[in-house]
Amino acid sequence: MKKVVVGLSGGVDSAVAASLLTKEYEVYGVTLQMQGDCFDYEAADGNVESAAEGRRTDNTVTGKYTDDTATDRHAENSVMDGHKENAAMDGYVENAAEGRSAVSDDVRDAAAVAARLGIHYEAVDCSREFAGVKNCFCREYLNGRTPNPCVLCNPAIKWKALLDYADSIGAEYVATGHYAFIDRMDNGRYALRAADSSKDQTYVLYGLSQQQLARTIMPLGAYDKTEVRTMAAALGLAVADKPDSMEICFVPDGDYTGFISGYTGITKPEGNFVDESGRVLAGHKGITHYTVGQRKGLGVGFGRPMYVKEIRPETDEVVLSPEDIYADTVSFENVKLMGAAEINIGETYFAKVRYSHKAQKCSIIGVGPSEITGNASQEITVAFDPPVRAATPGQSAVLYDGDGRVMCGGIIK
Repeated sequence: MKKVVVGLSGGVDSAVAASLLTKEYEVYGVTLQMQGDCFDYEAADGNVESAAEGRRTDNTVTGKYTDDTATDRHAENSVMDGHKENAAMDGYVENAAEGRSAVSDDVRDAAAVAARLGIHYEAVDCSREFAGVKNCFCREYLNGRTPNPCVLCNPAIKWKALLDYADSIGAEYVATGHYAFIDRMDNGRYALRAADSSKDQTYVLYGLSQQQLARTIMPLGAYDKTEVRTMAAALGLAVADKPDSMEICFVPDGDYTGFISGYTGITKPEGNFVDESGRVLAGHKGITHYTVGQRKGLGVGFGRPMYVKEIRPETDEVVLSPEDIYADTVSFENVKLMGAAEINIGETYFAKVRYSHKAQKCSIIGVGPSEITGNASQEITVAFDPPVRAATPGQSAVLYDGDGRVMCGGIIK
């Protein structure tokens, strides 16, 4: 019987995924422990995802972005748990509810699931590797951007660790509990496709490489959350009713500013809200409290709705506008190709600029080297009609084809 390594997070989705796979595979459950504790500002350069790239090569010419590394190994259908949009960022983790210790409780719950299902189990320490994700998260916020750590973590930490473990035991595949399918396209490439628009987790997985997708199984693509909980209850799994987390795994209380201050020892000073002409409107608590497009939670009453239009870390100013924040064009860099082997000027796609965003039609109007990082990072510019709301620097723009399959994605400038 072939072996498969399942990422057991301690939540209900990965538990049911493991159960489904026991019918065809010898299942090994693995929990990745992600708690790191050492901030390195200089190392937090946003390149942690490069560890997941393997032998991938990107060849770029004027008007075209290409990737020539489609692989030929098989992949199936979907996995992992819980996700919600937050005012400050989109984040993902299966659970850390009610202030409990996420690590000890999740490991305990995952081990109990493995025992109940009669599968192998091990907890693997990834804290040192995961510290790079935390470093990038903090540095981005301190520079006035709004990062999504899951985008970095999934390919560079989670999938890499699962595949390394799989290689160590001779397993061909890894599996997770994300709600998605993996399609093999006519061009030979693999692409994620959302299983259910209300539970679409493809947005935070666009960075997975062709090699990673070729060895991944996602068993939950054909199910919804209610069905999954019902199956878990029928199996007698204690996690059947375990609540989903509403925050990212290393900030379970949602206090990003408190985490950044405690983890880095850096506290951004108070500054000023200003209008677009530079006129001071009021004071604010520090730029790490705000994100582009934010309206609620500004802490000051202006007598009318005001929206964060820009964050200026060099002056600690937050620019406000009485008009909601819309953009006709959006540029994104650190491009990762998935279903598309190349991206050409003039092509039409559907783009999501945040986790909960309903994909909007867009056209490619620019492809080439990033103005910021040169040839080390490619840049794509898309045009929207109508304009798109709150395309936030640091978040991701993900392009889909007409069938809902991920074509590429990158970090919004």
